[in-house]
Amino acid sequence: MLCEIKEGSLGLPFWDPRRNLKDRRHLMPIITPAYPSMNSSYNVSSSTLRIMQEEFQRGQRICKGWEPLNKADWDSLFEPFCFFEAYKNYLQIGIAAANGDDFRQWKGWVESRLHQLTLKIERDT
Repeated sequence: MLCEIKEGSLGLPFWDPRRNLKDRRHLMPIITPAYPSMNSSYNVSSSTLRIMQEEFQRGQRICKGWEPLNKADWDSLFEPFCFFEAYKNYLQIGIAAANGDDFRQWKGWVESRLHQLTLKIERDT
């Protein structure tokens, strides 16, 4: 940990798995070092965690045995990822509104529901 998680004097909610059941369920907590401490990766689900772990392992395999300044090695690590070749099925969500203000509100509402949608898809498939 970079620093100790502190409650603070402003009474703002903060990440605390000892007190908050939902904080205990986070799969990959990355806690912000400033008050109020929050989990910046709260949207990580079991499927996205698995994908990230696979990519971390792929990166480790690529980097093993490298000479630090070999440009060809770095190029292989940062090759473009072909999303549509790697994943046969995906969900694209589009939104529209009559004006900018309505769009921002609608966008915020839709974004606030995406995590629950992801969890339900994982649970039901």
